[in-house]
Amino acid sequence: MSELHYVFRFLNKRLAKWVRNKYRRFRRKHWFAAYKWLQETAKQYPNMFVHWQYGFTP
Repeated sequence: MSELHYVFRFLNKRLAKWVRNKYRRFRRKHWFAAYKWLQETAKQYPNMFVHWQYGFTP
């Protein structure tokens, strides 16, 4: 479980990078703004990604 934590943390950061590239409103902001948006999305839709279902939310 602890080893998976590192892998899924990297995956969540990669998702934040994808959000920055996908949505224009995040392009000129700090990467953490996209990460915060991802956290809010994970609260609203906890079943969106499989690793979020297992508790590895951002």
